[in-house]
Amino acid sequence: APGMSASPQTVEAAGRLVHELATAHQSAKLYPAGHPQRTRIGDRLAEQARTLCRLAAPRHPTVFVDHGSFYLGTTLLVHESLTLGRLAQACAAAGIEALTFQPGVTAADLAGLIAVLQGEQRRPGQIGGLGINAVRPVRSSEQPWQERLAELRGAYAAGVDLLRDASTRAAAGEPIDVGLATRVVEQLATEVDRDPGYGVLLSAVKSYDEYTYFHMVNVCLLSVALGPLVGLRREQVLVLGIGALLHDLGKVFVPEDVLHAPGALSEEQWRLVQRHPVDGAGLLFATGAGLYHPAAAVLLEHHAGYETGGYPTLHGHRPSVPSRLVAVADCYDAVTSKRSYRDALDRHKALAILRAGSGQGFDPDAVRLFERLVGEYPIGSLVLLATGETGVVVRQHPQLDDRPTVLVLLDATGTPAEVEERDLGADPRGGVRRRLDPDAVGLDLSRFVASGEVHPRQPPSGRGGLVHEPAPGEAQPDGYVDTHRHDQHTHHDHAGRNGRPDPDVAPPFHA
Repeated sequence: APGMSASPQTVEAAGRLVHELATAHQSAKLYPAGHPQRTRIGDRLAEQARTLCRLAAPRHPTVFVDHGSFYLGTTLLVHESLTLGRLAQACAAAGIEALTFQPGVTAADLAGLIAVLQGEQRRPGQIGGLGINAVRPVRSSEQPWQERLAELRGAYAAGVDLLRDASTRAAAGEPIDVGLATRVVEQLATEVDRDPGYGVLLSAVKSYDEYTYFHMVNVCLLSVALGPLVGLRREQVLVLGIGALLHDLGKVFVPEDVLHAPGALSEEQWRLVQRHPVDGAGLLFATGAGLYHPAAAVLLEHHAGYETGGYPTLHGHRPSVPSRLVAVADCYDAVTSKRSYRDALDRHKALAILRAGSGQGFDPDAVRLFERLVGEYPIGSLVLLATGETGVVVRQHPQLDDRPTVLVLLDATGTPAEVEERDLGADPRGGVRRRLDPDAVGLDLSRFVASGEVHPRQPPSGRGGLVHEPAPGEAQPDGYVDTHRHDQHTHHDHAGRNGRPDPDVAPPFHA
């Protein structure tokens, strides 16, 4: 695309415009032309377009749609590219690659654009103050790693869109579209299967405005990458992925002021949070297509614990294999995210928490295989190379822990470099010297993973994450109350020797 040096305010305005366009596109499916709600949304979209034009003056700003991502000129609109998959798909279906906005653009012009996106009329080259494909994107040759992240971003956005829709449906008492969820998981699983390392890397993306949705997609990415290591077949991985993608859906019934509470929760508030596995499973049971979906067990059991000391009570039965895998992925993503009461931990410390809970809250085989997946220098970690350069780990070496594949981000002087993928196993200059703290280096890893561009670290925006239950082996937040703790009598009823559940009830898997 033509070069365009955009200010942060202009980029932010472009992001708001794309969000308003997505809202207008969705409203056109719900309200007929001329409906007051559709008119209000159209007026808001037009005002946002004129705001963008004022900020971008004297140039006419162009928003490009390419490979499922949105750009203002050459600047990737990161959050929009990860969350507005349906709009990107609608643009692709209509053959729209570029939208150029002029100061005189009106609500009627933009209504014409919505009609094109809806397939109600053919795509013209100009609608009043709006140019469609008037400027052509100039595609530079992308590196394979850039293509992989772009393809994964598209699948990620589809996941966020699905979860946003599922939550809206659930809150309104409507059934979840399990068919759509299955198609989204098939897309995610296919992309992760092509390169599990980049799938795990993309799970480093965090959002503090839509924490729950991003967390659920991240857990899905980690789970479908882990499933094949356990020996699950493709259809089993899909069931695992559906359960992982929807695992926290029951939180739609937890009040916002509880999920975003900055301080200690009361016992009653923890009780509301800890109902979400039962509520989520109930939502999936109520989908209408039969009385049971195999992924429902994951929604119900992901906090039950390997030794069944969590919640809800499973009456001596251990969680299913998919539930045990999701429990590990859930913990890993949660502790590496900023929560309302705790800063994010680095990936190495997250693995230590999993090891501490192994054999109690977590299946030890699941922890062992997860460690194999992410590696001694976990995927997504910043490392100092023997050359003095700084890189982020994207793939493990099959034999040598200190020779992973990395994306080199900074040269030996600490200056942003032209990013390249480097297999340290084939590099005679050496491998990893040590791990690095992203805060000390000053790099925004989440933004790099989302955009493929090196950015300085910024304080998290938004409300600072949600309340998340502490994992086995993790320090509990102030005021934590386990409202589902089993009494001693329940444990003994289902225990074998040494007070452990009888392995004949549900033996652990081995791989």
